[in-house]
Amino acid sequence: MNLRHQIFGFGLGLAFCGVALPGCGGTAIKVESQSQPAETSGKENLKKRLQAIAETGSGGSGLSGMRESILELKKTEPELANQLLTELGKLEKTSNADVIKKVASGMIEKL
Repeated sequence: MNLRHQIFGFGLGLAFCGVALPGCGGTAIKVESQSQPAETSGKENLKKRLQAIAETGSGGSGLSGMRESILELKKTEPELANQLLTELGKLEKTSNADVIKKVASGMIEKL
């Protein structure tokens, strides 16, 4: 066999493998999550974050993303979320550590 036929045969073999291999893939395995419902874990997450703020008395960057978490809670508990948003507004407007601790503690109690 000459070199041209060998190259052609090799190329044809590769082309066949390229067509045959995509069908040989494995199936995806679905893993079910065993986490708590979103409302519970969202409230627990808020409590943890507020606890850290209540202990340190520092707001600032510690408040980032909290509004979004509360708005997510609004889908299931709108009245509670509205109360928390009002309190969050107070936290965002002050830098007084004592006020921050007091407001954050009050928010934890509501949760």
